[in-house]
Amino acid sequence: MQIKVEKLMLAKDSLNKLLSQELPVTTAFRLSKLAKQVIEELKTVEDNRIKLIKKYQEEPKEGEKESNIRVAPENAAAFNQDFSELLNIEIGLDFEPISIGEISDVKLTAIDLINLDVFVKN
Repeated sequence: MQIKVEKLMLAKDSLNKLLSQELPVTTAFRLSKLAKQVIEELKTVEDNRIKLIKKYQEEPKEGEKESNIRVAPENAAAFNQDFSELLNIEIGLDFEPISIGEISDVKLTAIDLINLDVFVKN
């Protein structure tokens, strides 16, 4: 399955919500394997986002903590362009979508279903 980084980031919270529900054992197993892949991919995305921030960072003011780094206003457009490229990267996940019937007893919002649409088939 191919999915863009941006879609994966949007699906993260909804996937966590789904994982916290009681599910049939095979569905729970498949989703837990998916979650491991998602966590690993999102860690890589976050590492790259931090690298981009450091690349375009504003010089820290005297006495300012290094953890308060931020993109310099004059570099915002370049940062946004690079970050947009990162969000548009397609990554491969080893996962076959689950059937909506497998999660029919789970209470999810419409937003959750939109976010999870690539992982759930009708």
